[in-house]
Amino acid sequence: MSDEAPTRRGKIASLPASIREELCRRLHDGQRGPQLLPWLNGLPEVLAVLDEQFGEEPITANNLSDWRKGGYQDFLKKLDRLERTKQLAEYCRKVGDAGAGELGLPAALAGGALMAVLEDFDADTLKGLLAEKPEKFLNVISTMAQLETSRAKARVADSGAEAVKQRERALEQRERQIEQAERKLVVTEEAHNRKNCEVFIKWAADEEARRIATSSASEPVKMKALMERMFGKRPDATPKPFASDGGGTTG
Repeated sequence: MSDEAPTRRGKIASLPASIREELCRRLHDGQRGPQLLPWLNGLPEVLAVLDEQFGEEPITANNLSDWRKGGYQDFLKKLDRLERTKQLAEYCRKVGDAGAGELGLPAALAGGALMAVLEDFDADTLKGLLAEKPEKFLNVISTMAQLETSRAKARVADSGAEAVKQRERALEQRERQIEQAERKLVVTEEAHNRKNCEVFIKWAADEEARRIATSSASEPVKMKALMERMFGKRPDATPKPFASDGGGTTG
């Protein structure tokens, strides 16, 4: 079935295509005769056509009514086809983005084209063709089944792609948590080192601590003596005098 509009005659049909298109858009926006007729009859291009072909007769409400039933209906059909084409293009884009395989995009295109053909067929004409050649019906059913299978695969691919995105988001979140933990560890370590430096500075100025640290006593003895000097003796510890001659403690 041809999509071409029939050749129309009349005042509005004789106008330039750009004016006919604008008129249809204004009709589609809800403008009516009292708004449209003064606008049309005031355009220089329209006046030139009316002067040349219609003896300067203006466009009337009857002319506009005839256009509503004819040329404007062709315009509406064109809009409908454009919308279906837009929807098909969007579907094909989604199939391609989902990575549905080499046949995903061609199948989507074929399915859209087939549906467009079936929509344009008159129901009685389609029934007659199928009655005359029933094998064609089986071919159509088989083709539609294959296309539906392709679309199902595309939906599965969509689900798989979403699962991959979720895993990637979870991994990114885990990496951010690890980075935060590492930064916290660095801050904690710096605070600990700063505290140790403060303690060192404090006890480096203590004469008794310096005497213990520079004595000739063994390392364990000096460590114990310094700990008692800095942190105090344990409750159960038995006090013993410190000897700096290397002989350790005496009892």
